[in-house]
Amino acid sequence: MITDWKAPNFVHGEAFPLTAGHSGLRCVSCHANTAFTSTETACITCHRDDYISVESPNHQANGYPEDCLECHTTSNWDTPFDHQTTQFPLSGRHPRQIASCHSSGQFAGLDGHCWSCHAADYETTNTPDHQEIQLPHQCEGCHTAQNWDASFGQ
Repeated sequence: MITDWKAPNFVHGEAFPLTAGHSGLRCVSCHANTAFTSTETACITCHRDDYISVESPNHQANGYPEDCLECHTTSNWDTPFDHQTTQFPLSGRHPRQIASCHSSGQFAGLDGHCWSCHAADYETTNTPDHQEIQLPHQCEGCHTAQNWDASFGQ
């Protein structure tokens, strides 16, 4: 079996372009037993061991997506994701640990309103009892991300 032969005019194609980290690989690295047309193109097919072994952060325990390209590129495994460019930039006391907000493994389409994460805080607060005096569910009317203590103009 030929394992390192490269056809001089072969173009890999747009379905799976060989860019950056994939560009220098030998054909046999991905096409075992010369299976060319049936080779799976999902990242996890080749990177499952990487996904399972990563500890910081633990991808498997946190339920991260198995589509590596949601957070990584073929040029750099360091995630280029910047939460500050989303509709919910992290500020003040909002946690920086991914699992704090994405424990369900859902990353896209989360509700960015305070109430979606702080309903239990609202329901258990008794100084003042938010439910009893029917305070609105828009936390930002009294609180800020920098300081949960409510402050009102004197």
